[in-house]
Amino acid sequence: MILEALEGHPLREATETEVSYLEGSRRCDLFLDHDGLQLPVEAKLLRFRYDNGNIDPNSFARIFTPFPERSSSSLLTDTKKLYESEFGSNGGVLGLYYEKVDEEYEQMTAKAVAEKFCMALSS
Repeated sequence: MILEALEGHPLREATETEVSYLEGSRRCDLFLDHDGLQLPVEAKLLRFRYDNGNIDPNSFARIFTPFPERSSSSLLTDTKKLYESEFGSNGGVLGLYYEKVDEEYEQMTAKAVAEKFCMALSS
């Protein structure tokens, strides 16, 4: 999805996916290498609803948990993974969220979700 959005943009040629961490055991979702700046990025799809449309009450906890699970990771565990990697001091974490059309729950609007992220990351 991100690569499709970059189609025709100069950064598309500078963006790779699934780049191995220097220690070799894990892969980074996106890696930008442009004008001497190298930026590893871990991306997460932020899902707050089940497939049936109902709100998942545990979604925020799964996104922010500091405890890695075998089959998945959170924004916090990905941040730690980037920090401990040999990529250097630059890095980024990207959370992809889409708002339901005509969202009826105020706490699930894109603005409300972004505010919650800002509060969690600043504490």
